[in-house]
Amino acid sequence: MYSSVDTNNFSNSVFLCIRNTPYFKLNTNSFRRNLLSIVDEYINNEPSADSGDKTSIESVDKLNDYVVTAENYSVHFVLSAKLLDDAKFCSLYGFEGFEGVFILKNFLKEDQCLALACETLRSYINPPSNSNLLIKDPNISSPIWPGESFKSLRWSTIGHLYDWEKRQYDGYSQFPDIIVKIVNEINRLLSQFYDPFIADAAIINFYSKGYFLRLHRDDAEETNDPVINISIGAPAIFCICKEDPSQFPLSCVVDSGSIAIMANNSRRCLHGISKLLHYVKPDSDSNHCSDTVSDTDRPFAKPYFINKFPQCADEVFEGFTTSLDEQAIADVKSYLNDSRISISIRKAKI
Repeated sequence: MYSSVDTNNFSNSVFLCIRNTPYFKLNTNSFRRNLLSIVDEYINNEPSADSGDKTSIESVDKLNDYVVTAENYSVHFVLSAKLLDDAKFCSLYGFEGFEGVFILKNFLKEDQCLALACETLRSYINPPSNSNLLIKDPNISSPIWPGESFKSLRWSTIGHLYDWEKRQYDGYSQFPDIIVKIVNEINRLLSQFYDPFIADAAIINFYSKGYFLRLHRDDAEETNDPVINISIGAPAIFCICKEDPSQFPLSCVVDSGSIAIMANNSRRCLHGISKLLHYVKPDSDSNHCSDTVSDTDRPFAKPYFINKFPQCADEVFEGFTTSLDEQAIADVKSYLNDSRISISIRKAKI
């Protein structure tokens, strides 16, 4: 699943630039100047197709395209502007030049997000579900939440279990009915955009402070069905490349209750989470006053509104409750204020 990525490739350099830029400096002139520096380094170091001649028409055209993109690059803060007067609906967005990438914003309601987060922390992270903690200590005690070991939890898997060393699915734990129901509801709403599928596996990632998920491909599955990613908690910056990773990646903010979908041509593209939106690296320039956000008339991968749909139906969560007490639920709420749970759902087996 996490195939190796050349740390010097272009898309990864942009990914790291976004990560290293404080959120209040994204989409500023200084941010775009840093992108121009990446373009310059990439073009100058790129092997030429004609014995080192960097002045060929092809190279000049490519440089011009990259420069224009860098000057207009934006991390997209997708807003449900069309739906402000009707909170019962969610909004579907696509992105120019990125066929198969969708954001279904505001799909899960706040209480649904909380219920799913509670059950994830109460149940889905414990053995026999696989996790980075279980690999390190096969005898780890349960429950993991809210014990001291939870601070080191980075991922867990449910349904078909992913073996990170063999890069294949090996083993199985019960796949939650609630996740199947959520995916079925999304399939029903978006059937015109991809073929519906039956989910049987999920990887759950946990983000806090400086944790991020490097660019990778989800390529261990036996099917090419979409990946559906549920975000719960603090907002984060999601990045996804084109099929050619030497192009600029799309980057946008995903917030709690929103769904990111990778389908069709984008299904196996490099993607990752550069950081929690409000995380600022300790060694970064945190001067708020040095620059201001600059809008552009030609934003790269411009988001476009597709349609509005009903939010996740209450019937999907009917009968789904948590056994956590009031104090434990309050602890989950507190955790979600500055941490994120990501449930990445797919069909692993034919």
